[in-house]
Amino acid sequence: MKSKYTRKTIRNLENAREIGHTINTACKLCGISRETYYSWIEKRKDFKERMDMAYGRFVDFHLNNIHESVTEESKEVRNWLGSKWLLEVGARLDFGPDKTFDISKLTNEQLLELIKKLEEESKEKGKEQCLEKESPIQEEPQE
Repeated sequence: MKSKYTRKTIRNLENAREIGHTINTACKLCGISRETYYSWIEKRKDFKERMDMAYGRFVDFHLNNIHESVTEESKEVRNWLGSKWLLEVGARLDFGPDKTFDISKLTNEQLLELIKKLEEESKEKGKEQCLEKESPIQEEPQE
């Protein structure tokens, strides 16, 4: 049987996670099972890193949207509530309702402080990932 671990499949999974699809939905879109996805995560460091970075870009985009809507002085109205909802649904482990606070109840100052903290953590994680050598995707049979 031909492996489904191809550049196209990896790129499609990456794109799906970057726009906020759940792992379950991303797997369905790409024609693989969740078990296969998690097997790749376990066995392939490069794959895990790419999926983590795609998820990070999703979170970063929506945090920036919220941040700009709070700090922007222009007359442009931003839909930060859409980003809030996407983070609560698509990144519920970090932003979901089971967390100890609801970001809609934060003051602008508290929200800015939270964003600053998350940006710092994101920069640190990005530096760590940039220092690691990127390994190429290798085509291997699916297990």
